[in-house]
Amino acid sequence: MLPKGSAWTNRELETFLCILGEEDVQRELHGSVRNAKVFQLVSDKLLDAGFERNTEQCRQKSKKLRVEYRKVKEQNNRSGDKGKTWKWFNMMDAIYGHQLESKGKEIDTATSLLESKLEPIATPQLNSPAEGSRRAMRAAYQAPSLSTRLKEPNPEELFLLSLAPMLQSLEPEKLSEAKIQIMSVIHRAQFN
Repeated sequence: MLPKGSAWTNRELETFLCILGEEDVQRELHGSVRNAKVFQLVSDKLLDAGFERNTEQCRQKSKKLRVEYRKVKEQNNRSGDKGKTWKWFNMMDAIYGHQLESKGKEIDTATSLLESKLEPIATPQLNSPAEGSRRAMRAAYQAPSLSTRLKEPNPEELFLLSLAPMLQSLEPEKLSEAKIQIMSVIHRAQFN
């Protein structure tokens, strides 16, 4: 057993996040107040992958990662702030992002991708009902249409959109595993 304060390697942390993202682990974490059994399962799966961490080490690491993820997410959502980067953000967002955005409900992959690429249309201030209606109509006509905004998607967007039908055809457990594996591959390409 590794000492309590020993640092996690990148490979170990990546494996840990992949395990945390598995559908059965997520379901258990959401369904239980006392999650010692869940982190025992995570610890066992880590051991199967060749990494020895006890239940408490897994629980503490999960907690620290969630705290850091929330900090980065909140800072990046504040207008005017420079976006903060974090090596594990994309993997954590794949695991926990839908929880913050939809409070437990999955967001359609293609829809969320498109919405994240579009700038919000400003809502005019309403001084009177008639003036508000005129301003709203004017704003709607002046705003670029969805088709205009999506006319020239980049190749990466097209590739990601091509994955959506395949992902949507998967069973929920396989879908979560596939998302985590995709994020893991991208993470390795980015940081190794």
